[in-house]
Amino acid sequence: MGHIAPILQHDDACIFFVAKCLISAITNFQKPSKPPFFTKKIQPCRAFEQSQARFEVEFDGDPLPTIKWFREDFPIQSSPDLQIHTFSTKSILIVRQVFMEDSGVFSVVAENRGGSAKCSANLVVEERRRHGRGGVIPPSFLTTVQDTNVAVGQLARFDARVTGTKPLDVYWLKVRAINVCLSCRNVNTLSKCSYVVECSGEVP
Repeated sequence: MGHIAPILQHDDACIFFVAKCLISAITNFQKPSKPPFFTKKIQPCRAFEQSQARFEVEFDGDPLPTIKWFREDFPIQSSPDLQIHTFSTKSILIVRQVFMEDSGVFSVVAENRGGSAKCSANLVVEERRRHGRGGVIPPSFLTTVQDTNVAVGQLARFDARVTGTKPLDVYWLKVRAINVCLSCRNVNTLSKCSYVVECSGEVP
């Protein structure tokens, strides 16, 4: 009987070790992740000096990504003057009162263990001026073009809305060598322009 007790103690130790390993494996298990992506990107903002500016973005991913805001690559911390409100899949940045020196590029980064995504937009701060007869309102974008994916040989369309005192001259820029057909007709005070791109062959 004196030899049975040590054997039982050894078996108990083995069972405890196996159970501990199983618990650790279950605890450390992570389901496949889905990288962040934006369902609504931030848009350019134009605001008068001493008024409020607002940026808004919507996003998704699994696990739900964390959101960070930046101005010219400098991180923004939420404060009374720079308010960040993030709710589930939406984040809002409110600049309580803007000044001329606040003009610049604002960015938002979404991150989770699957990766990261980033989008940016400009803030343009203007001086307050009284526009009498013949006053000129500079152009500003109400909406900007969004990313699109198309197959070779198919048409890709980009839309933007711009406002300002007419007539407006609208120019489109491209970074890759592709055949371009630009359509922008009847540019008035509130206008919408369509950018039609026809891709032929392989686009690098």
